[in-house]
Amino acid sequence: MKYFVLASIFILFGLQAGCTKKPSDDLAPTSLAGKILEGRRTSGTGAFAGDESYTFVTRFDAMRHFEIKTTAGVLENNGDFQYQKTGHNIGLLTLSAKSGVRSGDDLQITLKFTSPGDGAYEAQLIKGEQGDQTGVFKLK
Repeated sequence: MKYFVLASIFILFGLQAGCTKKPSDDLAPTSLAGKILEGRRTSGTGAFAGDESYTFVTRFDAMRHFEIKTTAGVLENNGDFQYQKTGHNIGLLTLSAKSGVRSGDDLQITLKFTSPGDGAYEAQLIKGEQGDQTGVFKLK
């Protein structure tokens, strides 16, 4: 009986430990509103070919609008965004450009967080021109 009670306690604590999620395991934010994403493209095809090492700053507001500028401050695109956290370290971001270089294009981006403030991304144009890109980012 004594061994049964001890075994039951170990199983109970083992199940609780396995089901408990540490806050540090949850890397992707639930929202991008009010945040700034600084990115650097590392590869590109199609519409993004030849732009490796391109750097950019994207600002997201609470009204689901975004604005992309070069690091020199030149406005490239703005429009609407949608963001959904799809996993503990993954977020899916869609940018719909209303004006700028990519006006009329939609870009779908998978953000893979390696920490709460940075990670890598994969993106593809899903409306308008064709092209894919990969890169790294910091989220502030």
